[in-house]
Amino acid sequence: MLKTVTSATLCGAEAFVVVLEVLANEGPTALEFHGLPDGAIREARIRVRSAIREAGFTWPAGQRVLVRVVIADGPLLPTTLDLPAAVGILQALELLSDDQLKRVEGALIVGELGLDGDVRGISGATPIIELANRLGKKVVVVPEANRGEGIDLITSEGTCLRPAASLSGLLNGEFCDVRSMSGYPLPGSRDSNLCLSDIHGLQYQKRALLTAAVGGFSLLINGTPSSGKTMLAKRLPGILPLMTPEEELDVRRVYSVAGLLQGAGRHTSRPYRTPHHTCSLVGMTGSESYSRAGEISLASGGVLYLDELAEFDLDTLEATFDAIDAEEVRVGRAVFPARSQVVGSMYQCPCGFWQAKEANHSCTCSGKDISDYWDRGRTWLNRFDISTLHRQVPYRHLALGAKDGMTSLEARDLVTKARKEVASGDIIWSVTARDALLSICMEDNPDEATLNLLRFAAQIECALCGEDEITEEHLATALPYMAHRWPTARAAALQREAA
Repeated sequence: MLKTVTSATLCGAEAFVVVLEVLANEGPTALEFHGLPDGAIREARIRVRSAIREAGFTWPAGQRVLVRVVIADGPLLPTTLDLPAAVGILQALELLSDDQLKRVEGALIVGELGLDGDVRGISGATPIIELANRLGKKVVVVPEANRGEGIDLITSEGTCLRPAASLSGLLNGEFCDVRSMSGYPLPGSRDSNLCLSDIHGLQYQKRALLTAAVGGFSLLINGTPSSGKTMLAKRLPGILPLMTPEEELDVRRVYSVAGLLQGAGRHTSRPYRTPHHTCSLVGMTGSESYSRAGEISLASGGVLYLDELAEFDLDTLEATFDAIDAEEVRVGRAVFPARSQVVGSMYQCPCGFWQAKEANHSCTCSGKDISDYWDRGRTWLNRFDISTLHRQVPYRHLALGAKDGMTSLEARDLVTKARKEVASGDIIWSVTARDALLSICMEDNPDEATLNLLRFAAQIECALCGEDEITEEHLATALPYMAHRWPTARAAALQREAA
């Protein structure tokens, strides 16, 4: 008897339909899989037969079962097909009662089986449940461990989520169906308790962080060792506006595929990823095999912080910036989102103390060392929109103990308001600001991309001040942010003075 079971597999952050055709006929007692890699066939055969036996079923003698896996596109994740294969085999062998058949008939089924018949959790339940919604499936069977991922995704009337703890439990009705609960409050990831006001001093650097948050700019932080570069970068997710439902679902989908939701139904805080500079190209971009998301995609919707920027492999950095520009990572047939905000940090020289003002510290690098250090970065320096320079904060500022400046919540409100102000298009240029900008263009002749960034940064500074007319002061505040892109030394000198 021929039976078909609908399942799903992953390719990147998307799910695709898989159909399992199961045929049972007379012949030597055997179980054969077709359409899977050789190693996966061997392992699936062991898991499925053991689970069927543990569920209390006896394999009929003289029955040969063929399982053919059919997929239109994308690579296969064999372990998600264990449960639908077992259900299809029991249907083809006519070992299920009428009640048991009703519980699985027409369902989209995914799950990995253990040797004891238990259904193990899988990665990627969120996109699979979304796929079932699009297909209009009435029943979606997922592992009990993935119940939290889909409890609010069932949107169609009459559709239910059926969490299965074991093969026997699924067939014997030992489950509790979950109906549409789209408005149900779910546990989510907690917001970071890092506050912007915990950082003392660094007022100019905090202002640059606010500007980057409003404009979605990639930010380059130059500075001496222990000057607060990483500490400042960690506060950026907390001052970005709250995620929209669409952004939250994108993040949730990627983290589900990566197996990082850890039982939480939602991922409400913006991601923050900081890969080590030894991270490989595959670790950064991800892999098509088993739909492995890389650091770029795991940071999508949040912040990707590249510390020790000059130590990264150049090919890895190039691939990272290309993906950020395209807002997606393509690895073979797999596609992952890449809508993250990049923050990079580096020293001014290999030892970190070139042109430093810190007492008891002097640069030990030769002129060639410094030249080689910056030559290495010329290929990706212009990929950053704005930059800032850090100096070590004097002890007298650190010893105050109280909060310094606005909190992260206050900064988030300011950033959200400034974004709306900039998007409204109501900000105008004053005559003096236009003259100052024209003077800058005539004297320094910046390229068009840098000039556009300068204009945009000046608008943001105006919005952060709560004003509707750009003045020379706003332009003067924005100009040092262009130090790494400017053709003359003017912006760099202003940046050193501001720091």
